[in-house]
Amino acid sequence: MRIEDLVYLLEIARTRSFSTAANNLHISQPSISQAIKKLEDELNTNLFIRSRAGITLTEIGEDIARKAQAILKLVEEINNVSNMFDSEYTGKLSIGVIPNILTPIPGTINTFKKSYPKIDLEFVEDGSQQIMDQVKNNELDIGIIATPNNLWGDEDLLVYKKLAVGEVMACVGKNSPLASFRSLTPEQIINYPIVHFGSRFASITNFINELRKFGEVKTLFSSTNNEISKRVITEGLAIGFMLSTFLSEDLYVKSGDIIPLPVTDIPNGLTFGCIYSKKLSFPPIYNEFIKVFKSQLTPLVPNLFN
Repeated sequence: MRIEDLVYLLEIARTRSFSTAANNLHISQPSISQAIKKLEDELNTNLFIRSRAGITLTEIGEDIARKAQAILKLVEEINNVSNMFDSEYTGKLSIGVIPNILTPIPGTINTFKKSYPKIDLEFVEDGSQQIMDQVKNNELDIGIIATPNNLWGDEDLLVYKKLAVGEVMACVGKNSPLASFRSLTPEQIINYPIVHFGSRFASITNFINELRKFGEVKTLFSSTNNEISKRVITEGLAIGFMLSTFLSEDLYVKSGDIIPLPVTDIPNGLTFGCIYSKKLSFPPIYNEFIKVFKSQLTPLVPNLFN
């Protein structure tokens, strides 16, 4: 019995398909079928029931699958222990990040590269859903995303490590008539043009959809360029929307050029977290990056989750 056989077993059980499991694990279908047949012969039992509805585990198969999960977890922990002392990591680590969460990134890069100088870091800015899809497809190693509070639907494919909570804030220029308010209502916001990041950024899109319940929303323009949007807000041409968790260190906010204001009467709570794929064994370097990222968050987020 090989560790790979247990990985095959669990992926087939999850997808209920030999062909899909083979595709996800980047091996041929005959190879995965042969491996499972050898495993069944070795254990002298049938692990799967094959029917037109798909592949399901037998009763014994379900018990073995639970034990296989425990074994793989132990293997992962052993690898973590043995590799934690190896500072000669090489290769590339690709991380997807949502807009407005970039404040802790420079410090993360600086601290991480001191310990792991041979790791090339690549950052991709995108929406939460796009980042989740890329992590599931192994196009990104780690994702840093935001989802509405208590909404997380990809437990079968992704590991989610909660970091912090926040909310969507309305952001106005310092000379805006709204800058003197302590908070804004949806009725106030829809009287002004807005700028947003487009449909790719679900957190902001959901917020704008909530605004539409109060009347027509006037969109000045949408852009995936964070800097352009902030300049437009600063000039007082439109209201923008940013995530509260990291605004305290935003250069435009610190200078007073942009004033962030809470919005009442709209459910807009968000949870921030890191994700990685369950398909792959968790490399220790992932954990190291997340630890460094969290250390950079600590001064910014008073109620950081452990």
